[in-house]
Amino acid sequence: MPETHTEPTDGLDPADPWTDLPEPDSAPVPRIVLRDMEPQERRSRLEELGHWLRWLVEVNPEARASVPACWHRHEDVIEVLLALQIGWVRSYTRPSAGRDTAEADWLITANTLLPTIRRAKCANGHADPAARPWGGPDEETLRRWLEEPGGLGTREREHPSPALAADLSTDEQPL
Repeated sequence: MPETHTEPTDGLDPADPWTDLPEPDSAPVPRIVLRDMEPQERRSRLEELGHWLRWLVEVNPEARASVPACWHRHEDVIEVLLALQIGWVRSYTRPSAGRDTAEADWLITANTLLPTIRRAKCANGHADPAARPWGGPDEETLRRWLEEPGGLGTREREHPSPALAADLSTDEQPL
């Protein structure tokens, strides 16, 4: 049986799935905060989301079952869909070292999040969500509470598992 011999490949690992890919564009994927966008930019972003979503619903059974036809009328649904879209862009178009399962991770995330956007009330047409008045404290009440002595806002640092935290923060490699 002949002996197999491989030549060095100038530091490239032939088993590395990203070896033959060009370096990804170094420009970061933008963070999206819809409410902080100018109206024209927001409309453009939502149109792009709609285009991507049509594709997603075609190829992903969970998306087909979960995304309501009136997705564009539910801001909470839009936020989940935008997060999935940006995650998809990062996973599929910007390979990076240490993310060998990025696409599979995205699919797991998508199939976990998509069921959360189902809207039973919209099954036969759009239904506006019920008004949810904020029942929490106003900013001044919260600020006063955070400044109370001994409360969560003023309590000294104390890790609940100091020995474990110390072990995990050392530079020593485990045996």
